[in-house]
Amino acid sequence: MDFVQKLALRQSIIITLSSSAIAMLFLSVWWWRNGCKMTSKRSGRKPPPIKQRDWSLTGYLTEVKLYPLKSGHAVDLSEAEATPLGLKSGFLRDRFFIVFDESGNFVTGRKYPEMVLIKVTAPRDGHYVFSAPGSNELNIQIPEASKEKKNRKFKCRLWNDRVCGIDTGDNAAMWISQFLLKEKDGLRIGFYDAEFGVERCVSPLNQIYQSLTPGDTGAFSDLSAFLLISEDSVAELNGRLGEDDKVSCGNFRPNLVFKGIDDGKPFEEDTWEWIRIGNEEGPVFRNVKPCTRCIFTTVDPEKGVKNGNKEPLATLKSYRQLSDRKALRLEGTAPVMGINLGLYSEGAVHVGDPVYIGKL
Repeated sequence: MDFVQKLALRQSIIITLSSSAIAMLFLSVWWWRNGCKMTSKRSGRKPPPIKQRDWSLTGYLTEVKLYPLKSGHAVDLSEAEATPLGLKSGFLRDRFFIVFDESGNFVTGRKYPEMVLIKVTAPRDGHYVFSAPGSNELNIQIPEASKEKKNRKFKCRLWNDRVCGIDTGDNAAMWISQFLLKEKDGLRIGFYDAEFGVERCVSPLNQIYQSLTPGDTGAFSDLSAFLLISEDSVAELNGRLGEDDKVSCGNFRPNLVFKGIDDGKPFEEDTWEWIRIGNEEGPVFRNVKPCTRCIFTTVDPEKGVKNGNKEPLATLKSYRQLSDRKALRLEGTAPVMGINLGLYSEGAVHVGDPVYIGKL
């Protein structure tokens, strides 16, 4: 090989290596910006090796709630399965339906409080029935074929993310539009499907709450697949409210409600890290973030109307603010009530189950 050939080969190698470096840099930037939206397995995480003696009884589960429609009416259960996507009971799953407008923005009871009156049942797999005051029942059939699912795929904005699923069709769109807007169109109903599901990005929240991961986000939940609240905390809040402004745990839309032993201590759940419900085979959760509260807490969960005094939000703001400065800068002055949970070990939960907290 002469000098010219060697030089040409050397230049070719340099160009190839430079191109590879540029490609790797591009891929790294792309992954940093988009990687948190990549689909990955939500299950398979293991709880910490906490010994049985290090779990301490703190209370008992008093309510189990599932919300098939985001912002819809609660389904009160005696038992349910804790899965990576949230609670499951029969053919119903937590927040597997979402309402969105024609601009692709999700819609909730913050704007339309009467959404809390919409009930959903599931007589069989893939078949759902919606009912609401003054409306005929809506029957929704979810397609099974992948091709039809793809033909009915939707995308909408859920906070800073874009979520995907199956559009439930024009009849469903007309039904929800007539109930909420008194119009023939304007809103649509989407259904979560794992075929399109992605784990939502949790940045920049996870820079402050480092236990929070993309696997905690559930289907169409605001942040995490599980929310736990204490009866004792709600009772303490009610002690500060006027008689006409008192609330129930339902105002905070929890999945899991517990009552502490010996009447418990209000807001003790704020300090928990690991939670187990039931016996040694019961599901294990991790406290990933305090739940910040908005105007939705002022909506009566049974009447679908907002409290005229903006309670309990106004009172919560007076004494339940975040204390961490970084969190305050990021989340503002929204008060906190209850805790968001991430699931680390699947299992069944039952009303009456003991609730344990774990120490490493």
